Amino acid sequence: MAHYETLGDCSDYECLVCSELRLVVMTCLKCSILLCSECLPSVSCCPQCKAAPTLEVFATNNFVSKHIKTIKVECSLCSWSGDFSDFTQVHTVNCTEVLIKCKHKDCTYKCKRSEISNHQDSCQHYIVRCKFCDTKLHFNELQEHQQSCEECQLCALCQEFQLRSTIKLHENPNIGWCTAIKLACIYSDCNYEGSHQTLASHYQSEHNVGLDEIVRTVLI
Repeated sequence: MAHYETLGDCSDYECLVCSELRLVVMTCLKCSILLCSECLPSVSCCPQCKAAPTLEVFATNNFVSKHIKTIKVECSLCSWSGDFSDFTQVHTVNCTEVLIKCKHKDCTYKCKRSEISNHQDSCQHYIVRCKFCDTKLHFNELQEHQQSCEECQLCALCQEFQLRSTIKLHENPNIGWCTAIKLACIYSDCNYEGSHQTLASHYQSEHNVGLDEIVRTVLI
């Protein structure tokens, strides 16, 4: 069902079958009724004069179609209003209030377009790959899989999974990149503590130590 309202009576331009406005309408050359191009293939005969729905009987009505494009409508879900052509071609694919079906296979969940991204990112039908072993599985199975994945291991410090072959380097207090490893700033008058990643930025911003000097005298 269309989520728009016309600003005025436009029933004369609606399809006789679906009672909706459409950008392309066909006219029965025998009785002059209008059918939209979407409904015409589904009818066995003209709803009014019973003529067969052939190209000799139904023809595109360019005059009416052109007029329909300029009919003023307003979205019934939000505050948008404008021409019907803009509504069908632009607004319907952008309206944040329209109900959208989740894109993931086998998921039937629907919600507003403005909320669908949050659902899809954590949908139980979301197929992901384990970044350690490349196994395909559902998103909600990933945590359980990593508990037994032979290619990864849980870091005892930061409680995040790391590649098993590099876990010792990750946890190394001198050169490791684990964010849970806290190192004190080498300057005696500074009480800052941080990880290897944040210390470099700290030396640059607080002590004006250049990157080359950090590598040469601080991190080595």
